[in-house]
Amino acid sequence: MNKFNIFFSLFVLFCGLTFAKNLISHQGFNAACCGATQVYDKDDSNYICCNGTLRFIDGQDSCCSSTAFDSSSQLCCSGTVVPMSPTAECCGAAPLKENFGCCAGKQFDLESQQCCDSGVIIGSSLTCCGSRGIPIDQQCCNGVGFIPSATRDCCGTEFTGATFDPTTSTCCSIEEANAQGVLVSRFAVARGASGTGTCCGLNSVLATATQFCCPNEGSSSARIVTPTTGQDQCCGTVAIDSTRQLCCTNSARSIVTTRDTDATTNDQCCFNSAGTSAVSFNADLQVCCASGSVVTQVPSSTLISCCGSTLYDPQHQVCCNNQVQCGDKCCGTNGYFELAEICCNGEVYQRFAENMGCCGSMAYDMDKYACCSGVLQDRHFANGACCLDFYYDPTSRTCCAPTDSVSSLKALRQLKKPGEYVGSEYVRCGNACCGLTGYNTQFAKCCKSTLFEADNNNIFACCDSELYRLLSDNLCCCSFSENKDQTQNSECSENTYELP
Repeated sequence: MNKFNIFFSLFVLFCGLTFAKNLISHQGFNAACCGATQVYDKDDSNYICCNGTLRFIDGQDSCCSSTAFDSSSQLCCSGTVVPMSPTAECCGAAPLKENFGCCAGKQFDLESQQCCDSGVIIGSSLTCCGSRGIPIDQQCCNGVGFIPSATRDCCGTEFTGATFDPTTSTCCSIEEANAQGVLVSRFAVARGASGTGTCCGLNSVLATATQFCCPNEGSSSARIVTPTTGQDQCCGTVAIDSTRQLCCTNSARSIVTTRDTDATTNDQCCFNSAGTSAVSFNADLQVCCASGSVVTQVPSSTLISCCGSTLYDPQHQVCCNNQVQCGDKCCGTNGYFELAEICCNGEVYQRFAENMGCCGSMAYDMDKYACCSGVLQDRHFANGACCLDFYYDPTSRTCCAPTDSVSSLKALRQLKKPGEYVGSEYVRCGNACCGLTGYNTQFAKCCKSTLFEADNNNIFACCDSELYRLLSDNLCCCSFSENKDQTQNSECSENTYELP
């Protein structure tokens, strides 16, 4: 008897977890799994499957977690069955009372109370201010109520900031990105200046019109700078004379450097490769190289690009590892011409055929040879395939090499004599693999590395490592996942196919 014939005489369901199913006998034509160990008839109205638990019902029609309940007279609130309320709504784990609202899981009287955004319930005569209620004639500042006046105002909002005296202080604010990259406002009170002063950052106010705020007023790192003669702009947190100095700024820092000649030339910044230092250069006469060196150009020359600290002609030369080479492409540290040559793992070869390719560090004619895992073989078959290092005809055979053999191929090849191949040991008859065994899918079925004879493959399917007949009324594969937070029962029908 073939192995699958055992199941023709059983009434069974395969129930259980996604990776471990149970074999359970059953009676009935519309059976289904409930959890990993129970089976029931879906046509029997006396049972319901709730979250993997089978319940006998008497008027119940719905599930609340693993409990059955009557949805016409009961509610399911946070996994607990409670009596139906006039509102037919839940608030937390309790039914919501009539004329009541729900505030963060707590009930409040809609006529005499109100719910604040923070989830705090306050009286209707108050107004919300953070986590408390304040009289309606007060203003909210960072969760604290106050009465506005000429000497008291809010520097911030109802959620941040502080109160201050605008006659003696100034409210300063900046916008900065938080850890999530979202722009947020920050507030601070700068003492000792009137409310009309100009802020420099959060804690300083410019005293005179001649002072600078560097790098800018909206930066948390801003500082007040009193310029000396000739200084007319900021460079980071210092002032510079723009006629004699150049401010070089990258993503990390601002660097002051002396201008190449004077302010009338096309001076630009040339950073070193690390971006930690910079010099100025005249972009009309000089070139800045990636290393940070400045090279003087020859007038009307085609040497316009840098290779290390050397200029070269990119139309006829190539830069390979900071060395000027002939060619239009780099092959390691060497240059080569792509139309006439080919690069294989740092080695340059002349193109001796129309259809060239690389097999490791060797160039070869792809019309005559095949490259299998770095090994060249004669192309005996027009549509051949590789099985590790072996070239074979896939029209009647298949490669059943284990996945770990790829990583160990180099060591395995060292044990072979010339003309012997590791992959030849894994070429099997058939068009598919079942573990290391080849087979024909028209006459057999593979269920998790177990091979079954199946002369009419379309009517059989796998349930884990077992085979069953799709069109049998009493054979079914049911899966169950305990990760689902809902009613869990698996359908059992003739349209069940092979499961992963």
